[in-house]
Amino acid sequence: MHPLIIRSASRTTLRCRVGNLKRGRLGHGRDYSVLSHNGQSASLVLDNEDVFLVMRPVGVFQMNEYFLACKKTGEAALVDSGESSSTYFSALAKDTSYSIKHLIQTHAHIDHVTGLVATKEEYPDAPVYLHRDELPVYDQIEQQVRMFGVPCDAPLPPVDVFVKEGTSINVGNIDLDIMLTPGHSPGSIVLFHDHAENPFAFVGDLIFEGSVGRTDLPGSNPVDMQKSVERVCDWLPSNSLLLPGHMGVTTMDREKKTNMYVREWAAV
Repeated sequence: MHPLIIRSASRTTLRCRVGNLKRGRLGHGRDYSVLSHNGQSASLVLDNEDVFLVMRPVGVFQMNEYFLACKKTGEAALVDSGESSSTYFSALAKDTSYSIKHLIQTHAHIDHVTGLVATKEEYPDAPVYLHRDELPVYDQIEQQVRMFGVPCDAPLPPVDVFVKEGTSINVGNIDLDIMLTPGHSPGSIVLFHDHAENPFAFVGDLIFEGSVGRTDLPGSNPVDMQKSVERVCDWLPSNSLLLPGHMGVTTMDREKKTNMYVREWAAV
């Protein structure tokens, strides 16, 4: 069983192959392009007139780190810094002429922050975003190192911006609306962009393909988890692309139809 996922009836393997540009499948049969930079590879999830979005599984837990860029302004963000930006994303930013201006955390479990110290050192002017309720998890990174046996630089950098539900983070012209979604951790958040054609949400470890995040970790709460899943299902349009912290990309509509936790908790 994955250390941060409850369980899943089925999994989709992400096939990333090194090369300048190759084709593959990304979750539930979605086509994607494999991008190669700095000798490493990642998946191009969205590339429309407004948004450039790349996903890369990193670390021993294969946590999905995301590179989100606004095509109109050239401004970019990293969502969940699971590896040092120098490994891949700095080369991607340079080669695509985007500037990394934001370091956004959906939550602070070790696989989501392993590369945050090194990334903040490379981009000292990029603020770190976190919900204040997640600060106890963030500040206990050394305990997480002992718990999971995964190395991580500590202490983590100071949080620059404490986000709040009902507000937004602006990555250029891309507005990411914030919802507090406790359960997997006390200060987990979902970030949603209501794009006219391709709405998408960074859901952290809330919802996965056919599953949800664990609720038996310090700071987790199964009752809160159920309420958060229900709220997110009510909030997000059915055609929203869900960008989870693990496994493949999926959609709100598909999870409402096939995810037994979503079906039961959200009564869909």
